[in-house]
Amino acid sequence: MIWTPNVWISDPNSSTVTVNPLGNIAYIVSAVNGVCAAASDTFVVRTIQPIPIEVNATPQQIVLGLTSNITSQIPGQIDSIVWTPDATLDCRDCPNPIAQPITTTTYTATIYYSLNDVTCTNSAQVTIEVLNNCKEGITYLPNTFTPNGDGLNDVFMIRGLAAVRVNFFRVFDRWGKLVFEATNGAPNEPTWGWDGTDRNGEKLNPAVFVYSYEIECINGDLVTGKGNVTLVR
Repeated sequence: MIWTPNVWISDPNSSTVTVNPLGNIAYIVSAVNGVCAAASDTFVVRTIQPIPIEVNATPQQIVLGLTSNITSQIPGQIDSIVWTPDATLDCRDCPNPIAQPITTTTYTATIYYSLNDVTCTNSAQVTIEVLNNCKEGITYLPNTFTPNGDGLNDVFMIRGLAAVRVNFFRVFDRWGKLVFEATNGAPNEPTWGWDGTDRNGEKLNPAVFVYSYEIECINGDLVTGKGNVTLVR
């Protein structure tokens, strides 16, 4: 018994072989029995090329009550995709679901693809960490801003997806004089930010200012913070 070609095959001289082809291939098996004429047959093996999958979550760390966008990258044609667990997803069979987990959760995406009635699978995972309390680091304030009217970084304001209300936001000059105050405002809104003027609307000269704030997070936590910001014109 002879198998040709002798690639991806366990024993090309055996009557029983195991093949592990990396691509489509046709094997010819030839048998000789004494003085009889050799007999041969062809055996074709067709392979299904693996389809990779990569999944990501943005953001991967959220405060309880917020959502995260999960995306999948699949460079190939598939039959379907299924996510598990799916109780905290807006859909279980779409490529890019929105997650709102109540605890830290690892989501698994399984893809199915087939050829000639043979189905293969592949999977990938992503973990979203859920924070039960709001940390100061979730709120972002820059250390400089340039209120020059160019539309870029003109307003010094509180940013953060977890913040739902700004209880107070105050800015003081180096002598402790209050130059700006906003109360019961909204985060991520320029109308509740500081434009570099004093309380009379006069433009202030470049300098270092001190700020303090208290925000309410989506889970009801109160977070306070303070720091310095440089006004640049």
